[in-house]
Amino acid sequence: MNHGHGWRLACALAMLAVTSAQAGLRVALVTAERSDHASAIMDLATAGMSGESGVQLIERQNIDTLLAEQEWSLAGIVGAADAVRAGRLLEADILVVLQQPAPEKPPAVVAFDSSTGIRLVDEELPSENLEAQAARVAVVTNVSPDHFG
Repeated sequence: MNHGHGWRLACALAMLAVTSAQAGLRVALVTAERSDHASAIMDLATAGMSGESGVQLIERQNIDTLLAEQEWSLAGIVGAADAVRAGRLLEADILVVLQQPAPEKPPAVVAFDSSTGIRLVDEELPSENLEAQAARVAVVTNVSPDHFG
């Protein structure tokens, strides 16, 4: 694990957490991937985050409904403007996107500050196993204001 990524994420989210401390950090965990592997990562990461204080995970069903109503796809979330648009639509503080850049590569996780579009994390997930991948997504996603206070 690259500790530099974790430090940058912690610093960036610490600044965001100050403004979100009252209501908690709203996090949208999303993917455009439709594979069984991606679904399993999402399920395990969501389960790993359930009940975390200071973090409100937006339900995937609500995300799918909102995107369908807007006729918008998650496949296009690659840059700051896309992240800000998705964050506004989903009312999320942090947008965490699970991606599969190529079939021969492990999945990647990208986290954006939804208000600014700043890319907080952009890293390939560990290739060891599904549980390690899901745990890393949960770590990236699982940042509450309590962790900084």
